[in-house]
Amino acid sequence: MAGELGNTPAVCRRCYIHPEVFEAHRDGSLQRGLRERSASAGAAEPDGLTGQESAVLELLTRRLEADPAGTGRSGR
Repeated sequence: MAGELGNTPAVCRRCYIHPEVFEAHRDGSLQRGLRERSASAGAAEPDGLTGQESAVLELLTRRLEADPAGTGRSGR
């Protein structure tokens, strides 16, 4: 995606927020996921992601798998 937009991965990390992150913040699952992830910190992360980036990636993956159409009705 970064290449398609003409941005580096660092710019994308700094500037773009997936809409599900806002929804996860509103329903509290973002905070819970980050707390759980920080409790198990220290393990090497895949693809050079930070622990927080990996936690958000996991959260988005779970939410989008539960609601592939992106309707916001994933049964949370």
